Amino acid sequence: MAGLATPATAVPSPTPAPTPAPTRTATAQPAAPSAEEPAGAAPFVHPGVSVSADQLAFVREKLSDDAEPWVGALRSMMRSQYADPDRIPAPRAVVDCGRYSIPDNGCTDELTDAGSAYTLALAWTLTGQLEYLQSSIRIMDAWSGTVRRHTGANAWLQSAWTASMWTRAAELVRYSTDRWPAPAVERFASMLRNAYLPYTDNLFEENGNWELTMLEATVGTAVFLDDEALYERSIERYLKRVKAYVYLPADGSLPYTTGSSGLVTPPQIVEYWHSPTTFVAGLAQETCRDLTHTEYGLAAAVDVAQTATIQGRDVYAKVGDRLVAGLELASRYTLEPPPVTPCGAPITGTTGRAVEAGYNALHNRLGHAMPFTARLVEQSRPSGSGFHIGWQTLTDAENPWVVPQAVPTAAAPEVAAVVPGAGQVALRWRAVPYATGYQVQVSTAPTFSRSTTTSSTAIGTDAVLVGLRNATPVWVRLRAAQGRTSAFTVPVEVVPRAVAAPRVQVRPGTAPGSVTWDLPARATRVEVRFGTTAAGLRGDARPIEVALVAPTTTIATATRLAGVRFAQVVVWNGDQRTASPVVRVP
Repeated sequence: MAGLATPATAVPSPTPAPTPAPTRTATAQPAAPSAEEPAGAAPFVHPGVSVSADQLAFVREKLSDDAEPWVGALRSMMRSQYADPDRIPAPRAVVDCGRYSIPDNGCTDELTDAGSAYTLALAWTLTGQLEYLQSSIRIMDAWSGTVRRHTGANAWLQSAWTASMWTRAAELVRYSTDRWPAPAVERFASMLRNAYLPYTDNLFEENGNWELTMLEATVGTAVFLDDEALYERSIERYLKRVKAYVYLPADGSLPYTTGSSGLVTPPQIVEYWHSPTTFVAGLAQETCRDLTHTEYGLAAAVDVAQTATIQGRDVYAKVGDRLVAGLELASRYTLEPPPVTPCGAPITGTTGRAVEAGYNALHNRLGHAMPFTARLVEQSRPSGSGFHIGWQTLTDAENPWVVPQAVPTAAAPEVAAVVPGAGQVALRWRAVPYATGYQVQVSTAPTFSRSTTTSSTAIGTDAVLVGLRNATPVWVRLRAAQGRTSAFTVPVEVVPRAVAAPRVQVRPGTAPGSVTWDLPARATRVEVRFGTTAAGLRGDARPIEVALVAPTTTIATATRLAGVRFAQVVVWNGDQRTASPVVRVP
């Protein structure tokens, strides 16, 4: 299928940092290739896994004000092993993990690389330093080109931990820059489908933290893949799983159980809950096991709720009371271990790394009283990272912008030109005011069904769709995003073909150091070369200045006038190139 060849862009300045604007895209690729349904049924917000664009903008503002706890949280993150831009990824085709990662055949490497990819992507979006972006992409590309499956007793949990981090990283990178090439994005999406989703989407009632983390990974994968069916199914399973993980007295004398659990008798249920002597509000299915594993389950539950909130689904309305009770009981037992517990014995382990996001959402934003969690948040700052938990103080502390604000529907773009080339099509359109990006689709059929359609994301107002067959018709269309996407443009049929290079007529301009030319037909790229001598512009000689201009431009002026006497215009149509005669400039 076709891919998008994006134009080169300038290196971002550290201030201001790049802003991944909230963008909605339609279903781009199927979770299973069997359905022949129109691409683009229901949009998603991007970036939209655990962290939104508005959250990141809030954090950047706090960092620019040198405010705490955000500055200290960023400093802590940048000192961690995950923030090393020189990290060498260690991918392998098969990751084999036993219980507690014994044996450890790639388990630690995969966890560290996935955590690093997210940490570096977060560092890129907050600082604008290109080396972090490049390192995050390098790690994701290394794994997407290598890993094929997971094995061992921990295969499901290992896949869930790492996919949760991979999808966060990929969302931040994909929707903050065009430096991650479309073929690499497609390979990463294939990795999620084939090496992770078969495990994370396969719930089997192992225990609460496993299944909630698997659901976290699956929901994140659904958002990245723009897979509405997978997303909806996962959210429905999540609502039942949270209800089966945290007890409330309204459940009755025994906790709620899912229909697929196989837990029927009271002794079976009590044993599954690690044998508490009584059930109290906020007791989690693993509290009597230890608070550490309880934290894993609660963290995953909050992460899914965060992602759902970004996507416009208020699951807190259905599970918020349970999450408040669960976080409060775990925080209380961490801060003040009671002499008598509902477990009939002392409760081991602690929580603290993953309470900030839930506290911010449930207390700061929704107004629930959470005194024990508030104390633990202050005590635990800045929170760290590990497994599927990552840097919550930095992204969530006092952050009011979990829900994307002011998400209007964009106006539809207007196509300016569709130019066929050798194995490619160049597409240009007029900018939509305030649009944050564009989705470009190319299809081998006018119906744009899933199996015939490839989607790409463009930041500017032009794109070159490559990898097409000459003499074979394709249809192209696009839509703009300004939060919610516009309608698609009317599909345009075009036939890629090998064509002659365009002719260009060039003449001196009227301003000093300027040159003008007639707009050639079918131009996809224009380069203007300035030099001190005519000979210096011919052949392979190096000019003193080269300017890349839009294919619709017909005039250019040298920025360094000293010594500029001559100019030449070079025009491409796809891979066909023509250079104009050299002319003297004023």
